[in-house]
This record gives sequence, C-alpha cells and structure tokens, in this order.
Amino acid sequence: MERGKYITMPEWEMIKSDKKMMSRLFKLYGLIDPRNDELYYIGCTGSPMATRMSQHIALCDGSDEKNKRIEELLNANIFPKVHVFYYFVSKEKARIAEKYITHFLANNKLKVNLSNKNGVINCSENINMLR
Repeated sequence: MERGKYITMPEWEMIKSDKKMMSRLFKLYGLIDPRNDELYYIGCTGSPMATRMSQHIALCDGSDEKNKRIEELLNANIFPKVHVFYYFVSKEKARIAEKYITHFLANNKLKVNLSNKNGVINCSENINMLR
C-alpha cells in the first residue's frame, strides 16, 4: 500500500482483519457526549484509540472546553463515546481532513459546538490535497 493514497474498498477488506496494519493507520475521530449524543471534539491520531483515549483522560485538567467536558463526564461515571470517521495512510492527509471537517462544522451553522482550538481556520488551499 502506497503512503499518501486513499484506501480502496478491496484494500480495506484486506486491512481491517489485520490488527497490525490497522494500528499503522491514522484515524480521524470524534468524541461524543453519550448524554445527548453531541459531537464535541474532532481529533486525529496514529495511536490505537484506547491509547489516545487514555491520553485524553490523563491530560484532563479542565484547561479547555474538551477537557472540561471529559472531566464532567468522568465525574458522572460516564465515558465519552468515540467514533472513527475515516482511516488514512498518511498523517498529512489525516491532519488536513481534521482541519477541513472542523472548519466546515464550525462555519456552516450546523449546530455543532466543537471544543477544538483549531476550529476556525482557512483550509481552502488544502482541500485539493485530500482528493
């Protein structure tokens, strides 16, 4: 599989059963509040999701909206839901997608209140790189 290219359906069928290969993919994910199913954070990671969630929890210090939400959920004995939206071979494309989707949701009045610090960006020059 070539770095930087999209994953085709036949490749996906082969990859999804290979845990080692899956762990190498970059994931675009969202954190969701299970109390109201509200998407409140978009992130990107090359780590396994369990590792990334452990990092979110360990860094939960109430310093920003995402951390405040996670802390509030954990204090109520509720764990945030995680949804993986896309898988990418390259970190660069995953980051561009993260910024594009965050920008799109923050600027299109879709009533999505993201806590991402990078929610308002100009990423129009990067859209073609996703294709």
